[in-house]
Amino acid sequence: MHRAGVLVTVQDSGPGLNPESFERLFDPFYTTKPDGMGMGLSICRSIVEAHGGRVWASRTGGGRGAIIQFTLPVGEGAQREAMSVARGHRERGLSLSPARRQHRGVL
Repeated sequence: MHRAGVLVTVQDSGPGLNPESFERLFDPFYTTKPDGMGMGLSICRSIVEAHGGRVWASRTGGGRGAIIQFTLPVGEGAQREAMSVARGHRERGLSLSPARRQHRGVL
């Protein structure tokens, strides 16, 4: 069964990634930067997967930079899932910041 969804692609033009980096890129505390914490892509993966999506990385055709892509489902089922996640956050005492609240319906 095919689910409706959106695909988001982000490409940079940095130095690229070593082949071994792709195995660990989304692991917590793994970083390719000298002063990095290694949390950014791990947090992104957690958020995307919590909403029924998928995230992955690939190389660019030119050898420089990297491509990060993720999918998120859309439609009635996705809305129910998002509401369930929000309800769970409220039950744990978590809430969206005021700035985030005004954008919560926009992908």
